[in-house]
Parts: sequence; C-alpha cells; structure tokens
Amino acid sequence: MEEIAPAEARQRVAQWIEEGQHLLGLLPELLDKLEERRAQADAAERECEGLRQEISRLQNEKAEIDEAFKKLKEIVQPMTEILQKLGLLPKKSPFER
Repeated sequence: MEEIAPAEARQRVAQWIEEGQHLLGLLPELLDKLEERRAQADAAERECEGLRQEISRLQNEKAEIDEAFKKLKEIVQPMTEILQKLGLLPKKSPFER
C-alpha cells in the first residue's frame, strides 16, 4: 500500500465527501423514476392480463365456431348429395376445395 501525504489524504476525503453529497442529491430523483417505472410495469402487467383473457375468450369462441361449422357441414353434406342425385346441383360440393 502506498503512503500518501496528510494534505493529499485530506483532499481525497474532501473530494469523496463532495462526490458522496452529489450522489445522495441524485437519490430522490432516482427513487421517483423507480416509482414511475414500477407504476408503468404494473400497468403493463394489468394490460397483459387483460389481453390474455381476451385471447382465451377468442380461442373459446373460435372453438365454438369450429364446432358449429363442423355440425353444419355434417348437415349440409347429405343434403348436397341428395340435390346432386336429383340433378339440382353440380357434382362438386361447395365445401370441397
């Protein structure tokens, strides 16, 4: 460890105290910014939860629509075949792609 003169030591300590005071002066602003960011994060979290619920609701609706379409197709298919046999429709089903 290197030895330093008392005058230099006093100067370093005074500089550290000054820097410490400056840093302590920044603390309230940093704490305010932290609180703002926390509030923003909470709001984003609430929005995400709302979007998750909306996605879940839409997925359930899609499943219901898919099931209804499947049932409709089951009903339409025999009717289409009958109409085709009667010559009232072309041979290709509207559901075929």
